[in-house]
Amino acid sequence: MPIRALLLISALIAFSTVQSIAQDNYPPGPDSLPQANVPKGEMLKGTYTAKESSVFSGAVQAEVAEWDISKYPEMAPERCAELPPNELYEKLSGGKSNLPGIGSERGHDYFCEVYQSQLQKFTDAHYPRAKAYRKEILAAVTSLTHFLEEALQFNGIKHMFERTGAEAEWMIYQAEKNNYQIDGEWAEGSPIELVEYALSFAKKAGASHDEEFERAGFNHLNETINNLVKAVEGIPRRYYSQALMGFLKHYEKKEWSKH
Repeated sequence: MPIRALLLISALIAFSTVQSIAQDNYPPGPDSLPQANVPKGEMLKGTYTAKESSVFSGAVQAEVAEWDISKYPEMAPERCAELPPNELYEKLSGGKSNLPGIGSERGHDYFCEVYQSQLQKFTDAHYPRAKAYRKEILAAVTSLTHFLEEALQFNGIKHMFERTGAEAEWMIYQAEKNNYQIDGEWAEGSPIELVEYALSFAKKAGASHDEEFERAGFNHLNETINNLVKAVEGIPRRYYSQALMGFLKHYEKKEWSKH
């Protein structure tokens, strides 16, 4: 290509770049300016590592604007103790709430993060014995969530993992509040029954003959039982075994009962 043509193309590219920058360099309108009585967001920058199962594998650079919704009265620890996370979120998203992010999937994830932290404060203040075993119960619920992911082959469970901590903290709070009773009666679950129910769940989901499930799913279920056994014994162990079965039942599909 002649040198003159190359110079002309370079000049056109440079001119287009300048024009683009000039078009973007405009003063913000009234709606883009800071508003009175609106919480100020904080831009958080960091490196987040996605799970291998995610469509974003490896490290992902992200910038997320979040507001500290724990300062809102709707998210006070005592308010979080009134309803389980999903019910409280639905109540806030269905009514007139000033919480930023309500109605979006990311907002729901962030709500669950704050809910977990706020309810933990309330639980520890009123039932300090929960501190002794919380770590293992959270680990048990996390492992069972991974088991669910494998059993359901990651279908229809988007955002479940991000919201598991809130569900686990509600489980712990209910255990302490009700003195390890369910509907006024002592729980009758056991780790063995939990295993039996989990495998039945996987069979109904159609994952029982899948080699990947046999490799990963069984490992996650084994981690669940190990953490449960390490966390509690006696009546509390029966309670959490039954509570974890209830956690699985929440994801059991209605059409399975027809077969």
